[in-house]
Amino acid sequence: MLVLAGLFNRGGSFGDFHKNLIQAGAAATFTYNFLFPLWTGTFGIYWSLTLEEQFYLVFPVVSRLPTRLRLVLLTLPIILLAFFHRPAGSFLAFLPVDALCWGSLLAFAQRAGLLRRLEPSFLRNPLCRTASQVLSILCLVLIPSLMRHGASGHGPDSRSAVSRNRPDPELAFLVEESARGTPGRRADTGSQGRVDLTRRTD
Repeated sequence: MLVLAGLFNRGGSFGDFHKNLIQAGAAATFTYNFLFPLWTGTFGIYWSLTLEEQFYLVFPVVSRLPTRLRLVLLTLPIILLAFFHRPAGSFLAFLPVDALCWGSLLAFAQRAGLLRRLEPSFLRNPLCRTASQVLSILCLVLIPSLMRHGASGHGPDSRSAVSRNRPDPELAFLVEESARGTPGRRADTGSQGRVDLTRRTD
């Protein structure tokens, strides 16, 4: 990539060579996810690979710690990051440590046999299994539909104050035409605020 950015970059398709050099160094040192929110460049795919390598370096150390300390270190990031908004493109969006902690906790719980207590044994019953499948399908169909319905603002009493107060373009056009005094027409504004254009009768 550096060769392409240095030799075949007259049109700037590969970005600035100096920035590519810095990005290459960050990718080689497994720190690119700290740099990526600042520069979305030609090395973009390395932010996730960097996070993966960071996990491989840190997790063996955490797994050797005492159980209580290990649980604290894995639970604390989950609690702390729950209070932060992480929009796309932000620094924390490229540092999903809580997801890695959840996976580690589940792996430790599976190894200790704790997940067997949470096993949904009621699904062994054919009736419960069928009811669960039907409910899951209904949720997959209804929830997106309800979300779209609410977002479109077509539900009962769902019109916002902004949409209610938004002027009607057609009404504004008619008012403007009537103000100009179009020949042969006169404007009559009714009680509902609508403009009724009728022909003038002599």
